[in-house]
Amino acid sequence: MSFSPPTLHPNVIATDEQRDLARSRIEALVSRRPESGGKRVDDGMPIAIRLTTVSTDGGFDSYIQLRCPLPRALRVVQPDLLVDSGNATLIVPYGEQLTEANGYQLLGTTTEPWGAPAKVVQGPIQIPTTDGTFYEIANCVFYACTGNNMYGTRTANFGLGCLSPWSSQRGNVPLPGKPPLQAPLSYNASYPCVEVVFAPARTMFADDGSLTLTDGSLMMLYPSQPKGFTTMAITPNLGWMSVIPTSLAIGGQATQWPGPPAFYICAVIDTGGTSAYLGDPNNLVWDKTWPESVTCPAWAGGSVPAPSCTAARLDIGLAQSGGSPSYAYTIDTHLLPASVQGLTLVMYQNGGQYMPYGNDSINTGGITALFNRILIDYANAQVGFAPNSPYWTEVIELDQGTVQKSAAISPPTVPGILIGYDYFTMGSVVTTTMTISWEDLPPGAVLHVQHGGSPGAEVVNWSGPNRGVGASGQIEATCGIFRQTGAAVPILIYAWRSGYVPVKVKVKATTN
Repeated sequence: MSFSPPTLHPNVIATDEQRDLARSRIEALVSRRPESGGKRVDDGMPIAIRLTTVSTDGGFDSYIQLRCPLPRALRVVQPDLLVDSGNATLIVPYGEQLTEANGYQLLGTTTEPWGAPAKVVQGPIQIPTTDGTFYEIANCVFYACTGNNMYGTRTANFGLGCLSPWSSQRGNVPLPGKPPLQAPLSYNASYPCVEVVFAPARTMFADDGSLTLTDGSLMMLYPSQPKGFTTMAITPNLGWMSVIPTSLAIGGQATQWPGPPAFYICAVIDTGGTSAYLGDPNNLVWDKTWPESVTCPAWAGGSVPAPSCTAARLDIGLAQSGGSPSYAYTIDTHLLPASVQGLTLVMYQNGGQYMPYGNDSINTGGITALFNRILIDYANAQVGFAPNSPYWTEVIELDQGTVQKSAAISPPTVPGILIGYDYFTMGSVVTTTMTISWEDLPPGAVLHVQHGGSPGAEVVNWSGPNRGVGASGQIEATCGIFRQTGAAVPILIYAWRSGYVPVKVKVKATTN
């Protein structure tokens, strides 16, 4: 597995020890997923794709499983790719087998944006879905590496960004006479809308900031925009998927940022990383005293003058160019795991390493994706936002013996239910047999039972279904849980139909 650097934020996995540990854990998670069967039919229903999140020290990234189908006698190329909204290209690390004879049209050779020699090919890619099928994009155009990049490794990147036009992307130089490459999901016009649905924060982050891998986040694909989002046209001619920042309050105190425009103003939309960070050439915030000031992390260094940092609540306003439509949201980390509480905003006089230099720009940070649902519409070059709660407070705690509990899922205050294992001692391995029944599931909705693990409880095996449909029904499953240090909430239950929907749930679980 290759760990490519993200475009818009510091590396989440920074050391060889972390890379080795993450690689082994991701391989273990993937090995427990069922093998994909046939091709997913484009039936107009939402498609759910599982993501693996990797977090350390309050920052996180997501990875997606992808395969390039080859003739049966050859090995299928099946890398795990970094999901990165900061760029708009697919780059697979090993392209040597992607040849004309194996079903891939060679469009040319070039250097991909991270500096690796690469072929540009057109052909099928397949992505496993949660229902046991695979989603295929038949004529995707992408980079296939034939050597190492500038960092000495193979690039493995799944670009989510939407740009207007596609040629705006930095480093994505079109081949002579060919159009620029696009984000891979944009090549299938039947499903032009994508949303990343992150698991609750208690399952994604360890309090002590240690490396945590979970399998409970989703990428949802839609044939059209789902309801409930405020959508804005993406600002044209920028190298990052952006809208316009309109306001900022820190710790409840209004600021004058972003103030008058510099060369341009942009709010870059990031679906991974860490805190928000901004450039402030007009000295509206970076040199002021704000509530909950904190020492800046090491990755924020290197800028002159030095940045300032805060852990206070943020209120951020965004808009389409011209001022309408607009959207406002709040980031308040005080109820999140401790490793996410220490930083909400880095303020530079200049843009810093991951921002346009010297402009009133803000990278909304991965932290924004915890508090908002983010929708990308490739067909209309729009990005959408809807409120989301990272706090899941409804927990059914299991103990030794049988537990029977009922709960009402009622978004947005109760988006779902967590199954907890805090009762069990560290180092123990327990087996749970459970029956999950439901009533009043809305038409077209799916009940999801995600068993992705959490900092304090790894799901070592799962037998039985993990989703259900119909107004009422039940799921019977058996799982093995390895209890570790940290929050032990490895299983989440929720209902989804273009967003969280209400449902009544009963859980009967016997653990020994």
